[in-house]
Amino acid sequence: MFFKHKQPFLEVTRRERRGSLAWILGAAVAVVGVRLYRQQQQPAPLQVELTWLSVASATQPASEAQSPTTTAPELFPFDPNHLPLETWQALGLTRRQAQSIHKFEAAGGSFAKPQDVARLYVVSDALFASWEPYLRFPTAQLGSVDQSRVEEPPVQRKPETASEDESNLALTVLDLNTADTAALAALPGIGNYTARRLLWFRRDLGGFCSLQQVHEVPGIRPENLERALPFLKVITRLRPRDLNALEERALGHHPYVSWNQARAVVAYRNQHGPFASWSEVLQVALVAPEDTVRWAPYFQFGP
Repeated sequence: MFFKHKQPFLEVTRRERRGSLAWILGAAVAVVGVRLYRQQQQPAPLQVELTWLSVASATQPASEAQSPTTTAPELFPFDPNHLPLETWQALGLTRRQAQSIHKFEAAGGSFAKPQDVARLYVVSDALFASWEPYLRFPTAQLGSVDQSRVEEPPVQRKPETASEDESNLALTVLDLNTADTAALAALPGIGNYTARRLLWFRRDLGGFCSLQQVHEVPGIRPENLERALPFLKVITRLRPRDLNALEERALGHHPYVSWNQARAVVAYRNQHGPFASWSEVLQVALVAPEDTVRWAPYFQFGP
């Protein structure tokens, strides 16, 4: 009889289940409420950082707040050969850039003229322009003209070189269509790099018909070309090529003809026969009147 009326030990009534559930929900609400309260009492990290920055900028002296991050170097006359690292840094280079110049000199490199300094990849155009009036070179390398520059440093380099170059103008004028690399590299403002680019463009172009075409050569500074123009002249006349005999590859290699234009011109010529005038060339869909004006000195109809 005792075991018959005994209730299970782990049996939970409906009232007890409801009470347990209510207790769990209340505890969860309390935990979430505490966390939300703490978050409201503390400012966000971004707001704290911005507040600190505003306080720091307000307490910073006005002279420091308005001072630029970089200052222009104080320039002075200098010989770029075998300069210490500290001197290069004082002239505006970083220590790593100065070390690259030392490696260049250790390999046998040297500087004999301003163009040698301008060709350094660590020297920007603006930095070289500021250095150029202050560059000095050994008189044994540059002759009497640079000796006068050492004795009395000019404020600007261009007027002095112009007077020297004008006195020898009749002896140094070159034919732009026949001059070689060595002759062009000897002109003011042109070194070996610029001379090679001029010759490459002249080869692809078929020759220059105007001095102003040198400004179309890619990768050359306009100010260097302007210094060399008084010593250049177009003397040799061009020999136009037969437009009806050129294939697509040869025609498209010309700087004034795009590959699409070359393909369209050859296709039109194969379909309608050889060209006899520029008006017929204008029948090609991709050829404009301004194109024929540029092409006329370089192409003709027939041998």
